[in-house]
Amino acid sequence: MKFISLTSFIVSVAVMTGVATAYNPIGQSCDTPDVSDCGQDASLNDGNPFVYECSPTAYEYVYVVGCSCPTCCITTQFGEAYCI
Repeated sequence: MKFISLTSFIVSVAVMTGVATAYNPIGQSCDTPDVSDCGQDASLNDGNPFVYECSPTAYEYVYVVGCSCPTCCITTQFGEAYCI
């Protein structure tokens, strides 16, 4: 019988909770124009992910487009994001 310590269990739950945490930077300042990423917030796009980018004129994150399903937002290693 395997024994899992309470500490290991709590750390595992904390890590899983961190992965599920929504992120919405809309309106926050940024310093890399035209770089986009995926965000998610229960109050936007019916809780589905969305694409946001750093506006080259305002230097803040702006909403670009909402994705149609919970797993439809993809980011690339080149600072691009899009809905599939």
